[in-house]
This record gives sequence, C-alpha cells and structure tokens, in this order.
Amino acid sequence: GKSLKNLNEIQRSTLNLIARNKEEFDSWGRARVVESDHEVLLRPYCVSDAEIQITEQEHGTLQLSDALLHPPRCRRAFAQFSGRGIDSMSVAQLEGEIDRIFDAKYKADQHAQQNPEEDVAPAALLDFVVDYYLDLVQYASLAEAQLYKILACINEDSLLPSYKQSPKVALFARFLGFCPLKQVLHHDVLGMVLQFRHAMGSNPNLQKPEDGSPVTLPLKDALEVAGAAVNPSGPLRDGPASAAIFAALVSHAEFTAGAAAAPKATESVRMWNGILSVVYEKLKSGQCKRLEGDLLQRGEHSRVGVSEWRDAMAEAGVVVEDESGWREFLEVEEVDDTLDPAALKAIFAVDGEASTIQVAVTDGAILEAAADGFAAEEIACLAPLCTIWDSHIQQDPNGKKAHNLWSCADIGDALREFNPDLTEAEIKKVYEACINLTTSCCQRTGIAAGQPWGTLEPQEDNRSQVKQYGGDAISLDILLRAYLHVHGAGEHKAARPGSASEMRDTSRRTRNQSM
Repeated sequence: GKSLKNLNEIQRSTLNLIARNKEEFDSWGRARVVESDHEVLLRPYCVSDAEIQITEQEHGTLQLSDALLHPPRCRRAFAQFSGRGIDSMSVAQLEGEIDRIFDAKYKADQHAQQNPEEDVAPAALLDFVVDYYLDLVQYASLAEAQLYKILACINEDSLLPSYKQSPKVALFARFLGFCPLKQVLHHDVLGMVLQFRHAMGSNPNLQKPEDGSPVTLPLKDALEVAGAAVNPSGPLRDGPASAAIFAALVSHAEFTAGAAAAPKATESVRMWNGILSVVYEKLKSGQCKRLEGDLLQRGEHSRVGVSEWRDAMAEAGVVVEDESGWREFLEVEEVDDTLDPAALKAIFAVDGEASTIQVAVTDGAILEAAADGFAAEEIACLAPLCTIWDSHIQQDPNGKKAHNLWSCADIGDALREFNPDLTEAEIKKVYEACINLTTSCCQRTGIAAGQPWGTLEPQEDNRSQVKQYGGDAISLDILLRAYLHVHGAGEHKAARPGSASEMRDTSRRTRNQSM
C-alpha cells in the first residue's frame, strides 16, 4: 500500500545518496522520517554530533522561557577544543575582532549585491566567521579554534549582569545564534545593522577617540540616534520598536550619578533613572511641552492621570513596556489610576531627583538598541501568525499542538493561513529551520563544565507535561524566528523612505539576487 510505496521511495533516495557520494554519506548514520501532505522526507544527521548529545535523564528541569541556543557548530567547537589549553581571549580583544569581522561582512554583502551574476549567497555570520579566519590562518582546525576562543569569551561575558556585559559582544552573540532563543537575530536584521553601523561612521558625534576608547553619548542623544535608524522620518513615540530601543539602552547604560549608580541598583531603579534622565533633559530644552505647560502646573488639589504621564513620556521619546517600575516610584493610586502632581514637581525641580542623574551610553549599546528596534518591528509584523497559532492549538482534537508537537503538514496549514503566497518549498524551509532551532536548544543556564548541550529528541517538562526542544517539538518562539530566518517580514510591512522596512528590503534583495 501507501506505506510500502513510501518506504521504497526512501530506500531509492538513500541508495542514490550513497551512490553520489559514499564517502560523505558514511558520516551520516541516523535519520528521522518527516511527513508532509504529499511526500515523505528523510532528514539525516551526522553521527559526529552524537558526542554532543545527552539523554533525557541528564537534562534536569526544563524551562522553555530560558531556552539557550547552541548550534551544532558551536557545540562541536566546545567538544573539540574545551580543556586543551587554548589561549583565552579578553573582551577588549574580542571587541576588536568583532569590528574587523563586521567590516569584512559588510564588504562581502555589498560585493554580493553589486555582483549578482557571481551567484554567491551571503553566508550566515557563524559560517562567515570560520571562513574569515580560514582566509587568515589557512588551516581549518586553526579557524575552528579561533571560533572556540570567541565562543568561550562570549560565554564568560554572558554570565555578568546585563549592565556589565559588553553590548558589542552581546549583539555579536545574538547574530551567531549563541544566545537565549528569544534574543536571536536573523540575517535580515544583521544586514540592516551593518548598514546602520556604516552610516554611524559618518556621524560627527560618533567618531572614535584617538586612544580607541568607546564613543559615549548621553542617554537622550543615544535614544535619538537609535530611533532615527529605525524611523528616519521622525521621533519614535510609540510601538514595540520604541520600547525595545529604550530598554536596550538602559540595560547597558553607565550611570555615574543618581540612585542607579549604586553598585547593587536594581533593574527597576535603573529603568526609573533612565526615564527621569531623558525626560528631564528634554524638559530643559523645551521638548516636553505637555509636562512643562500642563502637568507641572496642576494645583495641589488636582490629580494627574497615568495616561497623561504616559503621553508626556512618549513626547520625550520614552516608551516603556513594563510600567510597574515607574508606577512604584510615582506612587500611583490604583483606585483611579492617578498620581499626585506634587510628586512630579518635586522630581523635576531644579534640584530635584531628575537633575542629579548622569548616564552615558556607548556606541556598541546604540548599535544593539537599533538591532532590537529592527527586530521588534519584524516580530510585530507576525502578530497575525501568533493568533493563528493559538487558534490551531484550540482546534486540535488530539491536543498534540498544545504540547508543541507540530508536523510539517501542521506548520504548513498555519503558514498558508498567514501567507497564502508561500510555496511548498518555502514551507519546508521554514519547517527545517524550526527543526534546526529546536535541536540547537540547551536546557541549562550557562555552559556547565564547558559543554553546551542540545538534543535531537523531544524532551518532556515533568511539571507541565509539554514536549520541549528537540525533534519535532516546536514552540511559537521557534516558529516566529524560523519564519523570519527563511522569509523575513518585508511583505507584511509597508516600506517608508529610509526606514527599517526599506533597509530590510535592500538586505533581502542582496540575499535573493545571489540565491
């Protein structure tokens, strides 16, 4: 019957693979059969990856929200070079390497765009790094060893609090895919960031000092520079990109005065001081008309609505996704959602709390903030796909989708509902990208004993009984990032001149012309 026919087709495909390249096939010893609507796919994997896999019993507690991505190439580098006495790399050295790699990657992508007849697709950053060092050192083993040194340095830096981490290193890790799942950035965002980085070089306020130290700007100015990258036509005053940019800048900001300058200042204190710093500077320069002419003029018996304060922040270019922090500091009355105008007057007085705050941001943090803005716009474009995902889970009679078990056909149904123009080949690429992401997930925080792990088999969280990571267990976070990796979000958002959408389309044209 049909099953026998499918098995015969798999056998013929396997024999053809062996006949074409027996030596290469010898290293591929296991496979999973993946069914789609009209055919059966054989997805093999290399047996050399077996040494970097662990069993379900070794995983411990699984946390889907804390998933870390460690692609097979990264895991192989750790398995091959960890504990072999390879010289370590400092963060300062890595920042210099990142500048050189970004310069080379920008030139390579520009060359591909200008010479489409050469039919050379821009490489993913992880592969580009190895090729970059291969050209320098001439030996593959030395190039892979250099990758290991980079990954080991990234791992050490990632263990620090976010405000002590190098934003340039953190951004580089996200483009490599060596980071938490929710922070990974795909290649279209890399293209936009490289274009923005190139443009930053002509900004007189962002010129490197002669001693090579990082460029720093006041938080207010850094917010304007990063916001202009995402929306050159005017200030960003709402939307997910605005909130993402501000949060990224504050997370890496260096506070030298104010409550946030204390060694053990909490994230909420840092966020609150960041808000006050920007709003106060805008107020001094006459750019906060709503606060200056209305809220600060209220009488002692009147109240200020939370929505009014929110609008005043937006006028200053400050958008915050989590409002619990500033609500706490302003002592918002929950009953009527208002605050005392006297509190605002005290804070923004000449010698008030806001006047004491001093904070600066490096150019690396500005670059990462712009990347977060680009990425937030991309994810926002896929909001309808999130709704479709939820509806398919609710309509699933077997309940498998609620356990993150989605077949290629299931993913295809959801994607066609979201984007009817997708071809079967594109759907299969998205599904393959989902599998690559889910099998790259690590269930542990950090890299215990230098070994970053992932799994090819679905693992079960004993608390929720939900299948997580590995195999065909696909979460919404994984699908969104796989879709962006394969297809981008360009057609789901109208481009405006000089905007992130236009930069995205340029980046995508570069890649498509060479595919």
